[in-house]
Amino acid sequence: MKGRKPVPAVVNEVRGNPGKRKPKPSPDLPAGAPECPAHLKGGARREWLRIVPQLEAAGLLAEVDGTALALYCVAFARWERAERELVKTGGEVVRSPTNDYPIQNPWLAVSNKATEQIHKYLAEFGMSPAARMRVAFKNNGDSKPKANPQDRFFTGPRAVA
Repeated sequence: MKGRKPVPAVVNEVRGNPGKRKPKPSPDLPAGAPECPAHLKGGARREWLRIVPQLEAAGLLAEVDGTALALYCVAFARWERAERELVKTGGEVVRSPTNDYPIQNPWLAVSNKATEQIHKYLAEFGMSPAARMRVAFKNNGDSKPKANPQDRFFTGPRAVA
């Protein structure tokens, strides 16, 4: 899929829907943490146990998110191991075993690929500062939901049309 990411209906409502396109309804999935897959071991399982309570508290998890979350955890564990191996084997550049020329450490490629994958999953789950600006978080009961959707984004006085 190319082009801009879809904008939630509530954001279009706040903006006034300048394109006058009919908003697509957002799927309303039941919230809840998926079960940790049995195949996750070691670092992947530790990351699952670390991140799931935080995502669940923010209201960002549904049962169907289990696969995407497992993929994130596997990529995280792979990156973690690659970074340890980079330190252990001497850094980003190592000597070739056949002709003693300096070459890129193979673990650097593993780390870089895992980093790309992690970055994509962080955005999907709202786990980076920029991504959090685009994610609607659950209201934890701290305050009543505002009747006007604009009140979620604007707190001060504003002109009324």
